[in-house]
Amino acid sequence: MRINEQQLIQRLVPRLLRVRQTNFYRIIQRTLMLTFPFILIGTFSQIIQLTVLTKTGFIASIFHLSKWVPYYRYLHYPFDSLTALTLNGVAVVAAFGAAKYHAKLNQRDDQLAGLTAAIVLLIMAYQYTNQNQVGIFNTLLIGTNGLTGALIVGGLTGLFFKWFSKPVPEQSSPHTTDILARTFGSLFVTDGVDVSHCFGCEPRFELADDRHVFSRKLVGVSKICDDQP
Repeated sequence: MRINEQQLIQRLVPRLLRVRQTNFYRIIQRTLMLTFPFILIGTFSQIIQLTVLTKTGFIASIFHLSKWVPYYRYLHYPFDSLTALTLNGVAVVAAFGAAKYHAKLNQRDDQLAGLTAAIVLLIMAYQYTNQNQVGIFNTLLIGTNGLTGALIVGGLTGLFFKWFSKPVPEQSSPHTTDILARTFGSLFVTDGVDVSHCFGCEPRFELADDRHVFSRKLVGVSKICDDQP
């Protein structure tokens, strides 16, 4: 019995919708969205490197860039570093994202799960050498070729957090003023004065180059804020 196109659509669409509602699909989708910017930037960098900054490249051979572009032989170094930084480390981001979103869907500590998965993958990819030599990371495990393994490592890490860790209450996103307060509190000396509540009121100080001058101005702001209702 032949199945026509309408019957095939009626059978596949409900199943695809059920698959999209599963946690597995959500984890994979969000993880790939997290890694997409790194892959995009690394791919563009590699294309420029191979077509423009290589003497045998397509654009370089047509316009003979190596003959008239100054410092042509050195221009590929930044793009080499950018490609290595993005494409050769994207699996670490994938492991972090898979564990993070898996733990988040199960109300676990997502940041700790993501960091754990990234560290586990780096330990697995580290190649131990002689004591006199520095070890290196295997790019086959932490690069684009290791995306599948990174997803497995991240998923297993998320499962371990689901089974062996306690649920954590869902935390709301911190306000911008709270982030600024924590940043300034860690960078500048405030003589023991808590200035975390001062960034929500109207700023009445000017930035200074000296840290101690800035801290004294922050103390003055805290006194102004204390006077306000």
